Amino acid sequence: HLWMVQCLADCFEKDELQMEDWLRENEHYKHFNSFLKGITPPKILVYRQPLDSQNGHSNGHSNGHRNGYTNGHYDSLPLLINFGDNYPIKAKACFFFRNTAEGSSVNTQVYNDNEVMFGEIGADPIQSLDTIVSQGFVHFVD
Repeated sequence: HLWMVQCLADCFEKDELQMEDWLRENEHYKHFNSFLKGITPPKILVYRQPLDSQNGHSNGHSNGHRNGYTNGHYDSLPLLINFGDNYPIKAKACFFFRNTAEGSSVNTQVYNDNEVMFGEIGADPIQSLDTIVSQGFVHFVD
């Protein structure tokens, strides 16, 4: 769990102790343990979600707080968890992908064995990809 806490803290620019406390909350702990035990789908997403202006909900689950912006700051939105079901991600997110056989648990005693992979998704991944390609790789082709 420690590596996952570090990844979350880096992604959301939080203190590791804050992220560890968040992860230890009962519902979050259950989600991550189920993920590591191979019970859930092989991916787990952690993200902040602005309120849907139509219905006042964040279209995510876990955490129970659907309170939107506090003092107008995105950072005050609660972190949500889902397994990539069918909730559209509207803001920055991070994901963990379990690279084990279906139903197999992750060996948490081995560090950096590629059984769990981490990545970040920006608020607008298509625009980000376009920027990377147009500003970075085009120079190699020209």
